Amino acid sequence: MIARSQRIAMIDPFERSLTLDLTSPSFIFPNYGSMAVATSLHRSGYDVRFYSEFARQKVDWDWVFSADVVLLSLLSFCSHKGYEYVRRIRERRPDVTIIAGGSHPTVLPEDTLAHGVDITVRNEGEEAILDLLRTLEAGGDLADVAGISYLDESGEVKHTPKRGFMPDFGSAVDLDLMPGYQRRSSWERVLDYLRFQPQTLHLPVTQSSRGCPFPCTYCFGRRELGPKYRRRNPQQLVAEVKQYVRRLGSDVIQIVDNDFTIDRRHTLDTIKALYDAFHGELTFTAFARVDVAKDEELLELMRYAGVRRFWIGVESVHDETLEAYHKKQTRVKIENAVEVIRRHGIDIIPLMMFGADTDTREAMESNIQFVLDRDFNQACFFILYDFPGTAERFGEHQTIPDHRYLHHDWRFFNSNFAIHYPINFRPSELQRTVIDGYRRLHAKGRGFPHLLRHGQKDWLLRDYYLKPVRRTMLEYIRHLERLEDGLYGSDGRLQEDRLLEKVAREPKSERVPLSRVSWPLWQRISPVKIFADAYHAAYHGLRGRLVRSEPLPEQRPPEAPPARQAEVVAPTVSSRETG
Repeated sequence: MIARSQRIAMIDPFERSLTLDLTSPSFIFPNYGSMAVATSLHRSGYDVRFYSEFARQKVDWDWVFSADVVLLSLLSFCSHKGYEYVRRIRERRPDVTIIAGGSHPTVLPEDTLAHGVDITVRNEGEEAILDLLRTLEAGGDLADVAGISYLDESGEVKHTPKRGFMPDFGSAVDLDLMPGYQRRSSWERVLDYLRFQPQTLHLPVTQSSRGCPFPCTYCFGRRELGPKYRRRNPQQLVAEVKQYVRRLGSDVIQIVDNDFTIDRRHTLDTIKALYDAFHGELTFTAFARVDVAKDEELLELMRYAGVRRFWIGVESVHDETLEAYHKKQTRVKIENAVEVIRRHGIDIIPLMMFGADTDTREAMESNIQFVLDRDFNQACFFILYDFPGTAERFGEHQTIPDHRYLHHDWRFFNSNFAIHYPINFRPSELQRTVIDGYRRLHAKGRGFPHLLRHGQKDWLLRDYYLKPVRRTMLEYIRHLERLEDGLYGSDGRLQEDRLLEKVAREPKSERVPLSRVSWPLWQRISPVKIFADAYHAAYHGLRGRLVRSEPLPEQRPPEAPPARQAEVVAPTVSSRETG
């Protein structure tokens, strides 16, 4: 039993031992789920401070050490940093209650508990954390709290039944709970430059719905947020966006729904509320499926209301792979959707995925060529990943069998790195394919034509800010080559019998032997960096806004104002987008 907890410290750790994430080096991009949990606690009467290292906040350790309860929100690629914080807290406060939530404790609660955490919260946290704290305060039985995992008195891991997903997922998040989360000053930008760090841009996140009814086998969004589509009051979203504009001066907002366009009526209500509040002044980016191309009226209204860019899960243009993913789309549908969406003035960032059992070298090449042939200004090249033991632990679909994981170093489990043995090619080939895809996409020969055709000048910045993580990938390939040695035949296919022998003989490594990969000094002070940083600061810091005052029409207007192209360096999405 613990006393009623009046002071709660919440931390979102960010891994800095290696450059692993494509988003965080140049974007201030807090996790929406963590903000929602902190807000839920505050509105229930707790004294909460939330420190998100993804939002460039510095943790006030004196305040953390004085807290009654410490909450950690862990992404898998940042779990090692979180475990380091657990050790640090235990040294000062051995008896403090430490609770962890987020995507990593959801899929690997045993691993989290083994590193000193008292209790993990699985899936959505806003209601679960309140139920858990009230049970602790009353000295109740943890077995009565749904959706948690913990160690019993004998040290055995206990999983309580899964908690149902919330029908109503709360009001607007409260940014006042995040000390130091504010517009970056000119002095902070100068310090970045003097430290040879990339210039950073605020990219606030909001959410209008949760859940996705589509059965895509690889998707963590469905696992974490459920298959039932749940709507949010559009005015709550508007209230959040107003906070971002007031606090950060942001005019680009990311909507992180699994699919912003599943429910037409809800989408229309949301974009009308946004237009009524901001008159088309802001730019919104959102996730969607190719199915949105069937509704051209909705596309036009979204464009008119400020939705300028879609992240679309293409995944593959290889029909056999799409069928294996249960994606319920074909190459023909994808190609038609690209044409229709572009015709309505909305930019597309295709999300491609490599590494399925049905993938071949030729299939991966066709995915890259699809992106290049259609002249996309940007694309994301992901690698298939999953987590071991999820099928046995929770009876859920597992994309990768346990024996085919390369290692158990969770820092590399974020879709940017090969973490399994593919069937038809080596892991090192898979990693090189991703590097090659970005190299060809950002080739300087493509940049100037893009500048002339689209007026978008961010190609140089994207290539430049990818360099740190690309250097990590190149170093990582050396490790992959050692692991795959002797496991693939002359035809390039995986020899399962040899792999099973190796698995029986050698335990999976929990630490890939990579030291911090430095960014060479000549790249840090190169003319390219000077130009990229200057452009980044000038364009995103000083640009004017296009303001409209007309109401959003019920039907498509006869002469709708032309859409403003969003010239924002859009981040590459990582696994944390689903959190």
